[in-house]
Amino acid sequence: TTPTQSLSLLNNSFVLRMGDQLEARVEATDNADAGQQVRSMYDFVFQRPPRPEESEAAVAFVNQHGLSALARVLFNTNEFLFAE
Repeated sequence: TTPTQSLSLLNNSFVLRMGDQLEARVEATDNADAGQQVRSMYDFVFQRPPRPEESEAAVAFVNQHGLSALARVLFNTNEFLFAE
């Protein structure tokens, strides 16, 4: 992706709304600790659990920035954007 596309994927109003919706879905499904919420979000977005290093980084990120921000980060990954 180009820098312009990346910025759009982080800041576009549609992406912001979808991040908020995914946060609400995770919280409705899993009102547990941040680690479980991260696992649920990875399951929704990638259909797989996070690797240990991903989980550790994501939990730290969620504790600082929140689930909606993590959703936007995950939406901006190559794994989400491109099918193999």
